[in-house]
Order: sequence, then C-alpha cells, then structure tokens
Amino acid sequence: MIRQASYTDKAALQNIWGAAFHEDTAYTEFIIDHCLNLGTVYWHPEGLACLTLFPVLLRSGDHEGYTEGRYVYGVATHPSMQKKGYSSLLLEQISDLFPFLLLFPVSDALSAFYKARGFSQTVRIPGAIISAQKSVLPEQARYHYYLRSAAVFENAFVWPVGMFSFACKECLFRGGSIGPDRLMYPHPTGWEEKPFISSPKTLNMSRNQGLIRFRQKEDARNYVPDNSFFALPLD
Repeated sequence: MIRQASYTDKAALQNIWGAAFHEDTAYTEFIIDHCLNLGTVYWHPEGLACLTLFPVLLRSGDHEGYTEGRYVYGVATHPSMQKKGYSSLLLEQISDLFPFLLLFPVSDALSAFYKARGFSQTVRIPGAIISAQKSVLPEQARYHYYLRSAAVFENAFVWPVGMFSFACKECLFRGGSIGPDRLMYPHPTGWEEKPFISSPKTLNMSRNQGLIRFRQKEDARNYVPDNSFFALPLD
C-alpha cells in the first residue's frame, strides 16, 4: 500500500536509496533527510520503492506569478523488488495531484520509461560544461539573479529559495564548489559545471532534455518547449 513517508521511515528509505543507487551511508543519510524536510516522499513499504516530490515553479507567458508543480526526484526501488511495477504504481498515484510534474531522465532508457507514462513534453536544460579549472570565487547568494535571468524565457522553471539552497548544499557535500553562475562538481577529467544563470554562453551550449506532464490539456497546449528554460536540475 502506497503512503506518505515520515521521519519514522527514514532508516527504511535510506536502505532503499543506498541499495538502488549504490551511494555511501553519509550521502544517503544527507539526501533522505533533505527529501523528508523539503519534499514529500511517497513509498510502498511492501514493494520497497519510494519517490520524492520537490516543489518547482513555472512562470509561463505573460503571467506575473508562478504556478507551483513538483519535480520528481529519486524514484528508487530496492534491487530485490525491481521490475515488478512499483515505480509505475508510485507515478500513477501522484500523476494528477499537481498542475505539472517535471523530471530529468539521465538516460535514454529512463526517458522512454517516463514518456510511456505520460511525460510527453520536453524542457530545455543547459548541458554541463567540463572544465579543467576549479573556480576560486567564494560561494555567494545568487537566487535573485537566478530568478531574473530565467525571466527572459516564455516558460521558465525555477526552484523556490529553499530548494535552490539545497542544490548548493548538495553540491558542497559532494566536494564541489559554487561559482558566480554555476555549481561545480568533481569529475574524473576536471570539473562538471552546471550553469544556473542564463547567459549567451549557456544559451548556445548543448542542451539536455527534461520531461514534463501537465494535468490539464489546456496547459499542455499553451506550453512552448523551444522557449523553455530550467537550470540546476537535480540528478
């Protein structure tokens, strides 16, 4: 039976996450603690499967305000229970709870999996930059500039301030650093840089694709994938 998780389920969720993603204990505890604190975690205790929903905002067209949807993060099933449909059940349970669901599949196989479950629209995401140099700039508060740079797009997906702060903390936890317009993660050949402020450089670079599922058909018709922007996806 699917239900919303609480802190009493933390140990079980850590076990699922660590086994599914092969993460060490310290990182797994860090992630699950923030998933329970900042997001909503749904899980299937018998199926040993869980997913986290984080709040994400969409400013569309000429609207001044934002529509709050959810970012689907960390869909995980324990290896002993995989390929039995539990991830699909979790997605089906939440499919109509919010105006939209956004996610970032990290492989073609996952992209096909989610498209088959209604995530039919694409979202433009700047590709990561691999650099041999680590930025020496100190961490700074960039949230205001993050919002302002995204506002030039007709469809701009942005994090609430708490989620933006979490993305920065997660980067630092992984041994990364924060530059003036990007987060930098350790990479075997240097640094993987994820821009979070749009600029001529990020606009012309390679693009990744996120996927989105709208609850209302009217919202889907009004959405323009080619003029969308979402920086700082969590993966």
